[in-house]
Amino acid sequence: MERARFACEELLKHIKQSPVVMTIPLANQLGMSPPTVRKALESMVTLGILEEISGKNRDKVYMYRKYLDILEEGTEPLPFDNE
Repeated sequence: MERARFACEELLKHIKQSPVVMTIPLANQLGMSPPTVRKALESMVTLGILEEISGKNRDKVYMYRKYLDILEEGTEPLPFDNE
């Protein structure tokens, strides 16, 4: 249980810098085993923190959409009055 909590904490720190991730590259970057990272990612999906966006069975891609939405807020193009 402690290992899973630690993995989730480390993942949360990382995804704030890189909000779209894949298991193997993330495991390499964090120095964790792919099964540990995979389990932590799935836990974060279950908690509603991350979203799996690839639809694949393998090489899944996860997105921290809520965080990206916050970062993108207010960046919409301004409407122009064409009159």
